[in-house]
Amino acid sequence: IGAANTLTFRHGRILADNTDGRGFIKALKAMGAGDLKGRKALVLGAGGTARAICVALAREKVGEVTVANRTIEKAEELVNLISESFDEVEVKSIPLKGERLAEEIASSDLLVNTTSVGMKPDDPMLIRPEWMHPGLMVYDVIYTPPETKLIMAAKGKGLRCSGGIDMLVFQGAISFRIWTGITPPVEVMRATLMKSLGVTDG
Repeated sequence: IGAANTLTFRHGRILADNTDGRGFIKALKAMGAGDLKGRKALVLGAGGTARAICVALAREKVGEVTVANRTIEKAEELVNLISESFDEVEVKSIPLKGERLAEEIASSDLLVNTTSVGMKPDDPMLIRPEWMHPGLMVYDVIYTPPETKLIMAAKGKGLRCSGGIDMLVFQGAISFRIWTGITPPVEVMRATLMKSLGVTDG
């Protein structure tokens, strides 16, 4: 992945791990995504979270991953990382704009936003709602606000979708287990997080 979010200090060594990818897959399953094998995913962004998610999707044996990013060179770096480790996954990069993006959404089964766009109320949507089609699943890693414009648009179209709360809870639970050896009560963690975010109906 090339990025870590969980460090364990043990016997004079620092062990680095990344729980984002596993937390993301668990969140997708909780959303009812089912088997991802052979499916096509479009990932918006090419930062550390995108890297973890792309690797996780490749491990789930998706058929194709497209990385869309404003800086195309960064997207190509991520494409190369996936290509080197997963020969069986078709992976490519595109600019995060224009008709090409619309075409990729039209042929994708899963759309994942890993950018920070959507955290601010005045943030514009990275895609147009009319680009989303029946059968498309939408996941936004942003958890505050719990529902971004992207998720609200997806809900309005009746699509299977979710904000990033479950991913945050699951990756936190995995980190907790790495550190303590104890499997934490995920529902308690989720309820506590929802309360801290001021969300009454999770």
